[in-house]
Amino acid sequence: MASTSFPARAHRTVTVRVRSVVISVAVLMLIGGIWYALHWATTLAPLTSGATATGPIGLGVVPHTNDPADTGPPTYTWRRGGRFVETLWVKNTASVPITVTGASHTTSDWVGQFTGPPLGIANQTAPTTYTTFHPISIPAGGERAIAFVFHANPKACGNDAPNTTGSTDAVTVHFTTLGVFSDKQTIPLYQPFVMRGPTSAACAN
Repeated sequence: MASTSFPARAHRTVTVRVRSVVISVAVLMLIGGIWYALHWATTLAPLTSGATATGPIGLGVVPHTNDPADTGPPTYTWRRGGRFVETLWVKNTASVPITVTGASHTTSDWVGQFTGPPLGIANQTAPTTYTTFHPISIPAGGERAIAFVFHANPKACGNDAPNTTGSTDAVTVHFTTLGVFSDKQTIPLYQPFVMRGPTSAACAN
């Protein structure tokens, strides 16, 4: 009887050990896969900017900053309620879809020459016009037109002299990958936005 019961016990022991090893390996592979996915998702930089259109709305231009021979971007004069719209075709170079959810914005206590940018859904037939923004999905290898809108800042009155200049040449876009991983990426504007501080007369209007 001893000769028949002993092999049975050995068989069960081996089976349990093999099962434990398999489970351990599976858990390690799962942890490794999650770590790789997190690392991949949080270091992803999938966005590039392509074609663009720009347009000031209610803003003037500082003389001799937009002449035919001038090589720099035009400098805009501060006017209450003025806006500058830059529409970028944002391309997703990743192999999975991403969803653009917003952009980094100046804070409520910011007193610089302009604020922004809130985003808008660009009108592709009139790229300097836009509708209210909502999260927009960009498929792998696809692109979408997104409007970045800068506003003349009322708080600049009394804080920024007319000879001061504010500018930006990039925007920071927020996005999610696979609907789970959140990230942000800074992409360049096609044309830097430059604005002079407000004059007393402009602030009085």
